[in-house]
Amino acid sequence: MDSQRRYIAKGKYSTTPHDPSVGFLEGLDVLLWRHNLALAEVEHIVHGTTLVANAIIERKGACVGLL
Repeated sequence: MDSQRRYIAKGKYSTTPHDPSVGFLEGLDVLLWRHNLALAEVEHIVHGTTLVANAIIERKGACVGLL
């Protein structure tokens, strides 16, 4: 809870490289369920991902070039 008595929830969920929206939506569903919230009650969502960092470190992803 913050200083204005608003609830703050956070979570960390696996990246889904084939479709990043899948991991995001699954994580959101878990948070809503865990905290007994409806999406309509959520005012702000902050999202971060390690998708690019993972692709570079693992040397996976699409082949790209720069002209």
